[in-house]
Amino acid sequence: MRAYGLILAVLASPGTSHAGSVLGADLRYARLEGLTWSFSVITYVDPFAPADEPVLFVTIEGSTDTIARESQSMIMGDCFMQVQRNVYSWQHTFPAPGVYDLIAWKVGRVEAVNLPTFWDSGICVSTQIQVGGDLVNSSPVFGAPQRTSYSVGDVFVHDPQLSDPDGDSLSCWMVVPGGTGCIQMVAFSIPEQSTPPGDTTTVDGATRVFRWSHPNTSGIFSVVMRCIEWRDGIAIGSVTRDMTICIEAPFAAIGETGRNDPSILQSSLDGPVTVSCNDGAGCMIDILDARGALVQRMRGTGPQTLVPTDQMSPGIYLLKVTCAAGSVSTGRFVVAR
Repeated sequence: MRAYGLILAVLASPGTSHAGSVLGADLRYARLEGLTWSFSVITYVDPFAPADEPVLFVTIEGSTDTIARESQSMIMGDCFMQVQRNVYSWQHTFPAPGVYDLIAWKVGRVEAVNLPTFWDSGICVSTQIQVGGDLVNSSPVFGAPQRTSYSVGDVFVHDPQLSDPDGDSLSCWMVVPGGTGCIQMVAFSIPEQSTPPGDTTTVDGATRVFRWSHPNTSGIFSVVMRCIEWRDGIAIGSVTRDMTICIEAPFAAIGETGRNDPSILQSSLDGPVTVSCNDGAGCMIDILDARGALVQRMRGTGPQTLVPTDQMSPGIYLLKVTCAAGSVSTGRFVVAR
């Protein structure tokens, strides 16, 4: 099969200065009909940093165009930070069947503990796809937004909720991030290599869940996951999730909790949540979804309040407990049925 090269470059406007606002990026694709495919780039941006560019500059097969931002929304992210989610979409008709390499990047990557960057450092997502007249395919999809994670004991968890609409097999692992032009960023080190000994990071090959056991350093960290989709033993596409996570450490030694501070416990990933608060009925419990929308508000029923999850849709939830004495605790839990 003859291979055709495709370079898709997302460029910043000339003369524009960036202090670093882009927290992460995802790429999606789908075959529409014939040789026409749709593409989307999703960026996650710090809304309090200098303004992110509202357009993408795209180069395909030697021609350059700009893609206007299609939608913009706010979600709640790690460390309960507001994150701006931008979507840019376009279509492209390929000249002939073949294997196409695609990269999408822009400047303005934020600095991380394990990835020192400069003002013009880029963030890049890429893919290699098979294009054929009769090949129907859609990219694997990250169901959970970036910057939505939770903790189980002293383990930090990011479940990307990755699935493939076509039922293709998936393999995933951590890779070195790409900067401007998708050139590998040699200053990068995996999170556990940039912190004191005692912590480990893994990506589960079966569930594609990222786990960081015993994180011991606070800050923003860069994590990149590469996932390939396989059909009949042949790689037909791939996606990259280039993301940052926020760690509030130490997990294993949270410190001395005040006697009247509320506590939050979930004994299993899909079970009820127990909220303990010495203010008893004086505590107010707010449950928010991963996008920060209020799902439920309830008042504590005593020293311990059981929050059922059996009627909630699967996903990651945020929980905020405010007691009458003024103490506030926050936590996350997951509903996975």
